[in-house]
Amino acid sequence: PASALMFELRSIGYNFSTAVADILDNSISAEATKICVFSDPLAVEPYFCIFDNGHGMSKSELDNAMLPGSNRKNVQDSELELGRFGLGLKSASLSQCREFTVVSKRDGYINAMSFDLDVIEEYDKLMIKCLNDAEIASLPCVKEIENIECGTLVIWRKFDRIPEQCFEDSFRRMVSDAKKHVELVFHRFYDQIE
Repeated sequence: PASALMFELRSIGYNFSTAVADILDNSISAEATKICVFSDPLAVEPYFCIFDNGHGMSKSELDNAMLPGSNRKNVQDSELELGRFGLGLKSASLSQCREFTVVSKRDGYINAMSFDLDVIEEYDKLMIKCLNDAEIASLPCVKEIENIECGTLVIWRKFDRIPEQCFEDSFRRMVSDAKKHVELVFHRFYDQIE
């Protein structure tokens, strides 16, 4: 059942810092020269976003990337990447939030798809939503991707693993800890990636 699969993906063992590092690894694999992190715990719908100016993905590549255990048949392993099983994006994202969206631009086209655990649990089916232009335009930080030739934006929302009582403080502390973790793990890329 889809809801059981999603629950298992959420339980692989990421913390916020390691989940962020997994997404950044994808950006590095896409040969990004710039990676930006945006977050706002005080937004109507709090968000955490990672944006890169890497290769980006076509609609079919994005569709494949969103599938658990995505098809890596024609993907050559790279010394730059850690992932090999097509689970990192999904498991890292879902370990931290109930909804994540990936917006990607390549060849002038912007495509976006999202996972929403509320919808998956309601129907008990693996449902990936393809966003229309109006929905894409309403996403946080989407202007970043509109102004570049190619790249990807990963957006985390619906944080259900952060206590509501002290959400803002906990969120800010997790982002601060992730910054320290990323500085340590990816220090060798500092001269190549802004």
